[in-house]
Amino acid sequence: MPNRLLGWLPEHSTVDSQWPALAGYDAIDLAAAYGTGAYYRWPVFDRQRYASVLPAPLQLWAPKFEQEGPQGYEGGRHTTPPKLCTEAMNFPLTRVSWLQRLDEAGSTSRLDSPIDRNAFANPHLLLREGFRLAKISGHRHGVESPEFALGLALVALGNVGILHRRECSICFRLAVPGLRRCGAHSQSKLLPGGHQSQQQSSAAASRSARRAAEQLDWPHSRPFSMSVGYYEEWTTAAVLWPDLIMAPPHVVDGIRESLRASPSAQTVLPTEFERIEFAAQLEALRSCIDPLEWFPSIWPAKIRVFDAWLSVQRVIAPGAPPGGLRKENASRLQLAVNLLVNGKSKAEIADDLGISRSHLSQLFRRGARSRRDPK
Repeated sequence: MPNRLLGWLPEHSTVDSQWPALAGYDAIDLAAAYGTGAYYRWPVFDRQRYASVLPAPLQLWAPKFEQEGPQGYEGGRHTTPPKLCTEAMNFPLTRVSWLQRLDEAGSTSRLDSPIDRNAFANPHLLLREGFRLAKISGHRHGVESPEFALGLALVALGNVGILHRRECSICFRLAVPGLRRCGAHSQSKLLPGGHQSQQQSSAAASRSARRAAEQLDWPHSRPFSMSVGYYEEWTTAAVLWPDLIMAPPHVVDGIRESLRASPSAQTVLPTEFERIEFAAQLEALRSCIDPLEWFPSIWPAKIRVFDAWLSVQRVIAPGAPPGGLRKENASRLQLAVNLLVNGKSKAEIADDLGISRSHLSQLFRRGARSRRDPK
């Protein structure tokens, strides 16, 4: 991710709300109802599932829930929020003013733990950091505290980055926030490992990627369904609660149907993919296809696009077969796949194996290359 704080944020934000705490409240509330599947059980709203993910007790988060019930989104009604400390932080328009206000808030408030400034390099990380701060503050200081409002404000700011989603200028993946290309094709020094050898590798990958895009006649022939409409609440839910994410049945069925029609894409995914839980499937898709794609409903189309891409890439730039994994790493990879099938998250698997998240991701990538380029 870029090493510059808020480098992904447009210089002048398009968000017009003067109260980011309220914007953050709405983002979490919508995600809690839609993304966790609580709303899809309507007319029997899953109150317990909804309440379990909120950063504050339900009676404080939605004081009129008992009288009004859950959100009635079709009618345009939103959950009545509690009294928030909206004056804690007005919504500044520029990156510099945001960081200045955050420094002021961090030095004067009763924060129980410091804000992780590395989170400001990526909107998804910032979304999680804001939610973490809101959850701690909501239980310790109450929903009217400035600390709680600050956490909601960070959630709102992270959502700005989610809304400014951009595809890589060369391939089908999402671009690194703040850059024009994905991690595989960017030569930016702002990326981790952005040294000369990495840049040379990215340059070679970019050349073959352009040739593949030309043969596929992209972007003209790219499926229309890759266009994204209103997706904020599902993306927010997937980032905040990856183990609880739910999607409409047609999305789950669509992923299954797309995979069956995409033999090349199947080769890079775990062999037991269809048997694992939906949340684990999304984790596997991100690990093997696009690490920045958090919107569940886009995967049926993205799988087909990736399949077409991979088929052409194998003809245009087959490359030398990989040297394979050492015995130790091969055993780790097999164990990691088994743990993934059993529903463990990537972070839990890395902890169980005693390796870093980046090492685990590298094992998945090398294992995928070995399957699609056998000796």
